[in-house]
Amino acid sequence: INSRKQEKDKSKDSGIPHALVQRWSELMCTLQMWVEIRELDDSGQYMPVEVHDRPDVASGGVYQLRQGQSRRLVVTVAPIEGFGSYPVVCERITGISIGSVCRVGKMHAGCDSYIDDDLKRLRTAWSERLMRRREMLGEKLHSIIDKTDKSKSDSELQTMLVDEWVMLVNERNAVLVPQVDSGLPGAPSSKGVPPGMEQRPITLFLDKDAGTTNYMNPSTIQKDSQIGAGLLLPLENNVLMKNLQIEHHESKVRASSSWDSSIHNSPDLNCQTSAQDRIYMIVKVSVLLGFPAVIATLR
Repeated sequence: INSRKQEKDKSKDSGIPHALVQRWSELMCTLQMWVEIRELDDSGQYMPVEVHDRPDVASGGVYQLRQGQSRRLVVTVAPIEGFGSYPVVCERITGISIGSVCRVGKMHAGCDSYIDDDLKRLRTAWSERLMRRREMLGEKLHSIIDKTDKSKSDSELQTMLVDEWVMLVNERNAVLVPQVDSGLPGAPSSKGVPPGMEQRPITLFLDKDAGTTNYMNPSTIQKDSQIGAGLLLPLENNVLMKNLQIEHHESKVRASSSWDSSIHNSPDLNCQTSAQDRIYMIVKVSVLLGFPAVIATLR
């Protein structure tokens, strides 16, 4: 999500009812993750490496790394104001891992962190709920239509039920195939993204109706109260992901780890990269949320 226009403006531009956009906004929160690589310079300070924007790179840019340098990985995760009003609270970063090194030719499609597994789950769950509601409305409608002697209140109720039935159909269509800039989950944006950001934001789905987890109490966090952990990017290999020790928490939402690229035993990280190739790696960050009480895994 890249536009900071209000939800009312979004619904006006997209033709979607403001009430629908507002309701989804209350169930959404946008988290932003920044990954910074720092190298030890001649003065003994760890300084951020340059990141160059490239039109063929969808992952936010290209880090310009120098050979044989001591490095640190610094990650920041925080909610963005104005992009959904669900009150997510980031308590601390609990894990950082990096790996799955791969070389991709410049002429091939680049890699990014987009994956739509949770978006599909969300759309399916919401569609099923709407269909159940529509079936209930259909039963009520038939009971009124079958009446031989309908009162004025019956006619008014029938009109109201028909309007709600149509609204449910429209809402289902709006969620399954969201319009550009509508603000609904998975909706494409016509706005440009800030430098260094990926083009396509991913959706993580927290199904609070599933299981019996207490999402108000962080001490109850279990495997089923983690979101994003089970997702895998196309080139991600858990065996090739290396856990880094968090050495310093600069704040609740910012942490740093030392990173020695030799741990990957990859020749692609030990030689100069040709102008025709791109070297990709995956950074995975686990964040403990205080509300709702879950661990979110971001890439």
